[in-house]
Amino acid sequence: MNSQPTSFDSRLAADVYAWFSHRVCANKAAEPIALSWDALQQQFGCACQARHGGLAAFKKAFREALDLVLNAYPGAQVDELVSGIRILPAPSIGGAGRTI
Repeated sequence: MNSQPTSFDSRLAADVYAWFSHRVCANKAAEPIALSWDALQQQFGCACQARHGGLAAFKKAFREALDLVLNAYPGAQVDELVSGIRILPAPSIGGAGRTI
């Protein structure tokens, strides 16, 4: 697997890249993984986002970061749900990443 791209313009995108890489590679059951917005905010959110827009601001920032990450994994698929996101099983994407 390629090392983490260094051109992410935010710490959130870098964090999401590392988390997403782990989640996809660790999904041995090859089942969709559903995650709620609340769970994602607890993992990636910060107090400043809660004071400045709450969950709506977090969702916007997370979507932008995830878009950058998905550019690094062209075979990966993520569905956005009302309640959160669902990561779909993907073909082996280890080593398929590219610097963005």
